[in-house]
Amino acid sequence: MKKLLVSMLLGCATISGAAVAGSYPEKPIKIIVPFGAGNLADTYARLLSERLAKTLQQPVIVENRPGATTIIGAQIVAKAPADGYTLFFTASTTVIAAATRKKLPFDPIKDFSPIGMVVKYPYYLIATRSLPVESVQDLIQYGKAHPGRLNYGTLGEGSGGQLLGETLKQSAGFQATHVPYKTTGEMLTALQTGELHFAFDSIASAQPLVAAEKLRGFAITSGARFPAVPDVPTMAESGVKNYEFWLWLGLLAPANTPAPVIEKLNAAVNDALRSPEIAGRVDREGMQLAAGAPDAFAKQMRDDLETWRQAAQRAGVALD
Repeated sequence: MKKLLVSMLLGCATISGAAVAGSYPEKPIKIIVPFGAGNLADTYARLLSERLAKTLQQPVIVENRPGATTIIGAQIVAKAPADGYTLFFTASTTVIAAATRKKLPFDPIKDFSPIGMVVKYPYYLIATRSLPVESVQDLIQYGKAHPGRLNYGTLGEGSGGQLLGETLKQSAGFQATHVPYKTTGEMLTALQTGELHFAFDSIASAQPLVAAEKLRGFAITSGARFPAVPDVPTMAESGVKNYEFWLWLGLLAPANTPAPVIEKLNAAVNDALRSPEIAGRVDREGMQLAAGAPDAFAKQMRDDLETWRQAAQRAGVALD
């Protein structure tokens, strides 16, 4: 009798799951982006939403909720119903926030159900052309010879850029002042005018300025050279060891979203990444497609949280 009851319950669960997958979605889907319009994440969220709308046969609306290093947007989605109609398109910044802050209104691992990673890419160390330096080692030596002269830009306190900047200072033994900016555009403008000396940014936004000789590109934070910038050395090749860091963009749902809904969304995301519009753009902008299963994305998030926590501890970055 007990075995029969278990079998009946499992059968009901299977039928219920199939019904959820079959009926979903029945209304428009909203994707929360925790960055402002024009940001890299915003751009790819909108590209993805167009493809998802075609596949799922429902409108997919992108809503920008920037602020507090993705915390505002993350909190909205973490508290949303777990029905697949409110999603979160974010960057690894959300995990970095958990690594650098003692208290958060959400847990990046427990409060979300990963759907799928979209792209991944390394950081790119770039510098103003107003400094007489042409390599990572030149920058380090300049910093040592001119204590207190250098500054570096980031997109905020506790950001990945700050962790990389502080880690570089400590490992290389020079000083530089942290200068946070609200947007990538502001930071890149400050680099071009010489107000700012160096920063870590994406290849997508920085390389056009490097190619136009408006900025210098020194190194990338991947373990091997990156196809988009094959002539740019890695940080390890530049003499800075144990310095491999990646960024990603991906789609999440609130925790406990039904597995059939996650699976349907994951299939739609992976299908979208095969489209020429997205795949071609990813290649042109110096990133890698990161299609895969929800479990693989979940593991990446857990691994990244540990990596960034260790970096934050080494760099002494701990925010309230």
